[in-house]
Amino acid sequence: MSNKNTIVIIGKPNVGKSTLFNRIIGKSHSIVSEQEGVTRDRIKSSFIWNGQNYDIIDTGGYISNSKKVMDLEVNIQSDIAKNESDLILLLMDVKQEITANDRDLAQSILKLNKPYLFILNKVDNDRLVSNKNNFYELGLNDPIMISSQTGKNIGDLLDRIHGSLSAKKNNDKLHDFSIAIIGTPNVGKSSLINKIMNKNLSIVTDIAGTTRDSVDSSINYFNHKIRLIDTAGLRKKSKITEDIEYYSTVRTGRIIDECDIVLMMLDITKDFGKQDQDIIRNIISKGKGLVIVINKLDLVKNKQESMSNYINKIRYKYSSLKNYPFIFTSVKENKRVRDVISTALEVNNNRSLKIKTRDLNLWLADVIKANPPVAIKGKNLKIKFVSQIRICPPLFVFHTNHPKLFSVPYKRYLENQLRLKFGFLGVSIKISFRSK
Repeated sequence: MSNKNTIVIIGKPNVGKSTLFNRIIGKSHSIVSEQEGVTRDRIKSSFIWNGQNYDIIDTGGYISNSKKVMDLEVNIQSDIAKNESDLILLLMDVKQEITANDRDLAQSILKLNKPYLFILNKVDNDRLVSNKNNFYELGLNDPIMISSQTGKNIGDLLDRIHGSLSAKKNNDKLHDFSIAIIGTPNVGKSSLINKIMNKNLSIVTDIAGTTRDSVDSSINYFNHKIRLIDTAGLRKKSKITEDIEYYSTVRTGRIIDECDIVLMMLDITKDFGKQDQDIIRNIISKGKGLVIVINKLDLVKNKQESMSNYINKIRYKYSSLKNYPFIFTSVKENKRVRDVISTALEVNNNRSLKIKTRDLNLWLADVIKANPPVAIKGKNLKIKFVSQIRICPPLFVFHTNHPKLFSVPYKRYLENQLRLKFGFLGVSIKISFRSK
């Protein structure tokens, strides 16, 4: 699971967002100017506090109800950044009167129902501290008083950031494992969540992209507490703006990092395209468990033939998916919905499978006898023994005389034989060769 959280700074123009951003990361990354709206694009960097790594994003100034094209683009970036973050820093100027922008921002933050810190900036002297009383009408938490220009109370702010996200991390530990539901827009992700939970937790419409944020739910299944993450649909780059694609990539990568199992949802009426393949490749490379869920079976007439043809097409384009489970479902008709969770549980158990070294080496003797490695460059290749040194995902180390000379086909042979003997359905197996 990823240990890096994402923080976003939100505020109207000229309240000091870029100055705070630069102060936190310890260098001048954002342009700072007295002119409003200089930061028009999102800027991302990283910093470390109390031994913890964080990503932080500086956004353009938020202007509610503006009809200017540039302001609308900045507002879109700010809205997406709020949704993609783990913690929001809502920044206002202690010297300014409360405006409609401030009220709109405050309401927007409260409706998100996610962690935030309310910060009043430009507290350059003690006389300005009493101004905080003017901001209580917004209904926000007690403000943190800082001066990003002078550095006043920045250390206290960083401690509050660390404490807020540490509490969130501890809450994540309440689950035995987590499942992320990923796929293109309108494939049925939110509908699947609602069927599993038997509640209408996510908005479900025929309009692609209704789910704008990741939505977490919890279920108890056979004494396992499972966290379910419903995500916004992943669109092709040609169909969305650069900014939305940027945050979509941030969100998707973070969710894949955080989860244990991915339910990759596909639409049986649509082709298994390059975008689907790229997402799956990313999931497998990160060692996550994978279940392929093919939805909308109710829309095809010859179901058996359609299922067979779809699997053949997928395996033709991505042959290694033969090692991962396929579930055909109709979420609309509530068919095989529970099979999705039971299969995810099986895959999670497979990720945690630890094979005894004795059993591994008995297996190794048989597979080498059946198909010994051929000599390379006049050198005989010998595998002396094998051991499993990690789970989630499983990592097997083969100790040999020439680790760099083993061919890709022979490595694939060993992986296939491992799966044939010990299972590991739905799991990315890692293999390493070392000298001994």
